Parts: sequence; C-alpha cells; structure tokens
Amino acid sequence: MSTDEWFTDEWFAEERSRRILRFAFGITLAAALGYGLQTPLAVLSTVLVAASLGTTAPRPTPKMLLAGLLCIAGAVGLGVLVGSVALTTPAVYYLAMALLLYRIFYATAGGAPAFPMLMLLLGVVLIPLLGSYSMSAAVDFARDFVAAAAIALLLIWLMFWLLPDTETAVASEAAAAPPATRAQRHRYALERSAAVLPLLVLVVSFHKTDQMTTLMYAAILIQAPAAAAGRQAGLGMLAGSLIGGAFAIVFYLLTTLWFSYALLIMLVLLFGLIMGTRIFSQGPWAAWFAKSPAAMLILINSSNEAYGDETQTKLLLRIAAVVMASLYVLVAFDLMERVRARGSAKRGGEPV
Repeated sequence: MSTDEWFTDEWFAEERSRRILRFAFGITLAAALGYGLQTPLAVLSTVLVAASLGTTAPRPTPKMLLAGLLCIAGAVGLGVLVGSVALTTPAVYYLAMALLLYRIFYATAGGAPAFPMLMLLLGVVLIPLLGSYSMSAAVDFARDFVAAAAIALLLIWLMFWLLPDTETAVASEAAAAPPATRAQRHRYALERSAAVLPLLVLVVSFHKTDQMTTLMYAAILIQAPAAAAGRQAGLGMLAGSLIGGAFAIVFYLLTTLWFSYALLIMLVLLFGLIMGTRIFSQGPWAAWFAKSPAAMLILINSSNEAYGDETQTKLLLRIAAVVMASLYVLVAFDLMERVRARGSAKRGGEPV
C-alpha cells in the first residue's frame, strides 16, 4: 500500500469514527431525554437527530441554527393557518399545500440546509392534517412539535461541539458538487410535490389521522436529497425500511426479556453504534442503512407505548405503515423515472 493510500484510509477511519460516535450518542441522548421526560413527541426529536447526524453534512453554523429556529416558527404558523383553512375550504387547502410543497422542495434542491427544510416540510404537512380534524389537536401538536425540534437542534449542536469535524472533512464538504440549475430545481420540486400531494389528499379526505406515521415517514424519504428519483432510489428506501423493521423487532424482543429505562437507553446506544458503522462505511449497503434509523426509531417508540399483545399488534401495524410508505415512494419514484425517460425520448435522447 502506498503512502497516499495509507493517508486516505487513515483520514477516513478518523473522520468515520467521529461521525459514528456523533450519530450513536446523539440519538441516545435524544431517546434518553424523550423517554425520561415522557414528552409526547419523543420519537420526533430522536428521528430528527438521526436524520441530521446520519449524514456527512458539516457542523451547523449559528446562521443555520437561527434559520432552523425561524423555520420551526414558520412551520408552526403556516401549519396552524393552513389547518384552519382545511376545516372550511378544502380546495383552497389543497392548492395552498401544493404551493408550499413546491417552494420547500425548490429551496431544498437549491442547497438550503436540510434540517430546517425537513422541519418546514413536517410542520406544514402534519399540523394541517390534524387541523383538518380538530384545531385544538393541531395547536397541541404544534406546541409539542416546537419542543421536539428545539431539543433536536440543541443536541445536534452539542454533538458537533463535542466531536467536531476535522479540517480535512470541512475542506472536502466545501468542495461539494456545483449547485443545481434552475431547471433541475424546478424538476426536483415538481416531482417531489407530485409524490407527496396524492398521499396527503388521501389521508386528509378520509380523516386518516392514524396514518400520520405513514405520511411522516413518506415525507422524510421523499425529502432525502438524492440526485435523481428513480427505481433504484426507491428500492434503496424500501430496503432501508425493512432493515429498520428488522432492527426494531430485535430491539422489541430484547426489551421483553427485562424492560427498564437503563436497558432501553443502552440498547439505543448499541443499535446506534451498529447502524453508524454501516451508514458511514464504504460498503455497498451504506446507502440502504442510511434510510433505516428513522424506521427503527419510529417503530421502537411504538413498541414501548404499551405492553403485552397490544404492544405486538402496534409494532406490527407500525411496520406495515412504514413498509407501505416505502412502497408508495418506490412506486412514485418509478413513475418519475418513466416520465423522464419518455420526455427524454421525445427530445431525441437529451436529458430532461
């Protein structure tokens, strides 16, 4: 092995270990706070921390943290406002949601920080959903949403302060891919909006508030900054969801042997370390494992909300909801790929 190759491997191992520890201890602290304080949206803060620390994104700057807080406030305000419209004029609600989704995805494609955009997306999707059923429930959810998001922001900043990026990692992030063109941003926004809106209309029209897990997970998957939405991306998300479901089942079986708060936190740390080593690896399964933490954390939260047969039933229902969300995204991405291919053929093989 040459000196250059050795240096590259040594750098990767050092930065990789920091990312693994940031991810594992970040979700563990989030779970410890959520389960210890018994906050209503404990799972949301843990999922948000996992979604942020489970990537190679650099340390958030004070400006990014401020943007995150503003997006949280904006998400809550817009969510409550749009939710109140949904009770009286559904047609205006759907039009407003289409425009909001397009703007959020357009900003995401343009390089806007992932965490604030995810908060904005979840806020404008989930709060109006509850508002279409009950405004009091939407306001309560908005309050808990702010608390969960604030906890997630604090923990993300804390983990980067404790385990900062190396100078080499910061430099490599600065040399990222060039920004997307206006046409690429427009296409990304249209495709993602077209994928989310039908599921949102279905859930709201039939008042399926019990399908919030499906909608939330689908929104997280669709918002993932993949270069192109296609069949392979959809299959990767489905595989990641199945991996997360398998981890959740093992987690549940272990907690049934001897359930305690300490064991719960230790298992979250253990699973975080295992998943982190796969996510931040150079293996072919890394992209699949990157999609699995959100699924696992959503599922293990449901497995600790009840006991006995009720727990098993809720866990199986949550697994079914996560798989349904993944299948929905897979079908949506496959349709996008077919539409792009047809458009490219009409243009004589030029990319759309």
